[in-house]
Amino acid sequence: MNKKSLFPFLGRGAAGGALGGFTILMATITWYLVTLGGIPYAYLFIFQGLPLALGVGILVGGFVGAIIWTLGQVKAREFSSVGRTVIGFVIVLVVVVLFVALRPQDPEKLRFPREQVSWTQQAIKVVMLALVLGALPGVLAKPKRNPS
Repeated sequence: MNKKSLFPFLGRGAAGGALGGFTILMATITWYLVTLGGIPYAYLFIFQGLPLALGVGILVGGFVGAIIWTLGQVKAREFSSVGRTVIGFVIVLVVVVLFVALRPQDPEKLRFPREQVSWTQQAIKVVMLALVLGALPGVLAKPKRNPS
């Protein structure tokens, strides 16, 4: 593999991350509409959450694209779509699990305990987050193809 430029990987990974952030925002709004019984004007949450969702998605997607580019340069090969998907999924999964594991406990939550959420439900949410914010930018983070 010849030296590929970093910018296509960053740009396409960031675009995939933005798409993933928007998808998570739409899923969250739909979930709240369904579970809370129809919040009036729920679509207005888009205006509050859109900059955050797109910003986080762009940062995560750019990070995934940069890691894929770095691994491609170190291994001196180009990864297939499945390889990029797995790399992006694993990166986001590890980051989310480390964030949850290393986060300090809030003493207020111990004083006023909320309803318990099952570990399987939490695991499904983490895997879905890794799929949307990791695998999607991983698929899109690829080098430009030269027309031959």
